[in-house]
Amino acid sequence: MISGSGQQTESLPADTPTLPEKVSKHLQDLWYESGAEMVILLNTNREPLQVIGETDQNKISHLAAFVADNFMAVTELASLLGDNTSTFKSSYHEGNQYNIYSLDINGDLLLSIVFDAKRKPGPIWIFARQAAAALASLFPARTQ
Repeated sequence: MISGSGQQTESLPADTPTLPEKVSKHLQDLWYESGAEMVILLNTNREPLQVIGETDQNKISHLAAFVADNFMAVTELASLLGDNTSTFKSSYHEGNQYNIYSLDINGDLLLSIVFDAKRKPGPIWIFARQAAAALASLFPARTQ
């Protein structure tokens, strides 16, 4: 689906919760400022909540599962290393064509950015961290 601003947004299943307009704005701004191929907000249950830039539901579902599973794996890694109090806040995967940078928003929500491997990651990290901080202010942190 193309939004009124010319940006592609994916239609998600009907049972997907409606997100505040501010959330959509932060995601669209991140997509635009970073030049990313795709920006996805998902939960740790592997469910995409909003996607900007990509319209292939199969790709979206697989990416959401990968990102959520990756964060669960690094949580287990921290536990294995004897650190039960820390969480890894971000991950970066470098490929030949695309890179994926993902951040933990609040323990329940994750933000993932897929971008061309030819792009420098530094500016994308900066834009992504700014967006993650803005999104974190809109959602309460998970209580332990």
